[in-house]
Amino acid sequence: MTCEVLDRGNGRILLRGQFDEATVGEAMLAGEELFSKYREICVDLAEVSCANTASLAMLVEWSMWAGTHDRTIVYKNAPAGLVAIAKVNFVDQILQIDAG
Repeated sequence: MTCEVLDRGNGRILLRGQFDEATVGEAMLAGEELFSKYREICVDLAEVSCANTASLAMLVEWSMWAGTHDRTIVYKNAPAGLVAIAKVNFVDQILQIDAG
């Protein structure tokens, strides 16, 4: 399965598909390219079909990128499994991640 990082305009980014070790590298770069157009970014995770620690690492990297590029980023509609991984790793509040 593939993954997509889609620009929905006005800083809204939709993630669709499987975000794992095989796909997050390309997705990270695609996201950062889209993010550069906006100051306030909302990433919608509602259509993520597979998420794991690699997905979480990608979100952490994106948040760090946003912080160093004078941007804000929030994550909405996260799959329950991803939120659980974020809580176990104590990054749920840092990421501003919200369950769907």
